[in-house]
Amino acid sequence: MKFAQQLNTAVHQPWANYYVDYKLLKKRLKDLQREHESHEVPPLSVRTPQPSHPAPSDRFTHKELQRAFFQAVENEVDKVEWFYMHRVHHARREMQELMERWFRLSRYAEFDEYPLSATDITHHVDQEKEIFSHFNADLSALLHHLQLLSGNYLAMCRMAIVKILKKHDKLEARHAGLACKEAVVRTIRADRRFWQADDLIRLLDEVKRFKWDVIKAHIRTGAER
Repeated sequence: MKFAQQLNTAVHQPWANYYVDYKLLKKRLKDLQREHESHEVPPLSVRTPQPSHPAPSDRFTHKELQRAFFQAVENEVDKVEWFYMHRVHHARREMQELMERWFRLSRYAEFDEYPLSATDITHHVDQEKEIFSHFNADLSALLHHLQLLSGNYLAMCRMAIVKILKKHDKLEARHAGLACKEAVVRTIRADRRFWQADDLIRLLDEVKRFKWDVIKAHIRTGAER
């Protein structure tokens, strides 16, 4: 399966507009390819006398198309960075709200005085189970979205950037151009937080630990009653 198809299949639809626009980047690369082809020297058997072609670095149109390609790459990188930071900020705020909810639920369970009748006790326990079920569902949803951000969104966006830069270098290598993938990726890694995603890794660890603590506390509370 080609990467473009793989990307289309993997896209989480609610976030579709924020993935790297691989199709646009391929279009910019296609413009470069056509410009190169327009300056190719024909095979010897069909060659006619003609002036020598300038190197790609000396062609104005080539430089303009290169600039357009790298501007498109930068725009996509900026888009991914913005969305990554937005999602992490939103998730951290949601995590804080869940921790506050859990604190209130824990205090409620600790200080609640149970009614004496068996019917009331059963009803009360059922209520607690329902409350915990809703809370656990919200916590699980947060964890799922963070895992989706890490394992799907960021993984596919990084791959799209690397692949399009590889295609660019392969095209330029055939026409005496310059390779750039390593330098561009190195710059992105240094200047954009989404590439390393340290904030996300830490937050994922926090949410996993919190979820495990919640499950243990719920089991312990059930055993005590």
